[in-house]
This record gives sequence, structure tokens and C-alpha cells, in this order.
Amino acid sequence: MPTTRRDLCRGMAFGIGASALPTVWPLAARAQRDDVVARLHTDLVSHANFGDKFSGGPGDNATADWISGRLKGLGYRLAESTFEAPFFIKRAAHLDLGTTRIEVVPQAPVVSTAAAGITAPLVLVEETVGDVRGRIALVIAPFARHAALFADRGLGRTVTAAARAGAAAVVIVTTGP
Repeated sequence: MPTTRRDLCRGMAFGIGASALPTVWPLAARAQRDDVVARLHTDLVSHANFGDKFSGGPGDNATADWISGRLKGLGYRLAESTFEAPFFIKRAAHLDLGTTRIEVVPQAPVVSTAAAGITAPLVLVEETVGDVRGRIALVIAPFARHAALFADRGLGRTVTAAARAGAAAVVIVTTGP
């Protein structure tokens, strides 16, 4: 079949267009990536601005409401339920050693103290829990990820044993990632 002038022009236009695609796509992909990065940054700032996310606390509730609103905005139907959840609002949490004050982060379950706090000797707890009754047990965590403490194993077992042995408080120093 002979090639017409129209076929030739159509072929040339396609060839020119195809050769331009590699330069156009990276620009489009870059713009899309920049948009995603900007939206992610905005979301992270919003999430951080809700404050601490202690279970059942104001920051946790604000985060849940925000996520719920975003999902509803995308067309999802949500079923919400309410339940009582204990939460802790930190007013002061520190360990004083002589004239040195170290800020600490209370972990659930938090047991509030009187305004004066606890005054007790500090004792280092290693693999086996010794006499910690009435003392502040200092547990130095091995280098590892400690996202969760399970009462029956690992670091959680040490903390549980210290609490059961009558420690006035348990302070965990993390050394891992």
C-alpha cells in the first residue's frame, strides 16, 4: 500500500511527540512528587500540633477526629464508638539527683504522685531484680527497639518484677534506636 502525504505527516508527528515524552514526564513526575511532599509535610505539621498522643487524652482525641474528618471527606462512611480510656496529663515529670534535674517521659500505666513527688534512693537494676522495696529502680535498656513492653519477657519482665518487688518508681533509660 503506498504511503500518502497524510500518513507521512501523521508518522512524523507521532515520532516527534514520542521523542519529547522523556523530557515531559520527568517534569510532571517531579511536580507530582513535590505536591505529595508538600501535602505530607502539611499533614505532619498538623499531626504534631495536636500535642501529646496519650491514649484518651486531648491530643489523641484531636488526632482521631482529624483522621475521621479526612476519611469522611474522601467519601468513607464511618462507625464510631466511645469508651472510657484512662489518660495522663503531664504537669511535671523529672528525676532530681542532687542539683541535677532530668526530665522524664511517663509511660502508661502512669500512677500520679502527690505534688511533692517521691523521694527515695536510686538503685540500679540489672538482669535480676534485687532489693528495690521503697527505692527508685533504674533500668538501663539494652540496645534494641523497645516499642512495646510485654510483662512476661524482655525488658517488660524486669520492669514488672521491680514493680512487684515494691519499687517506689521505675525509671527506664533507653539506649536503642
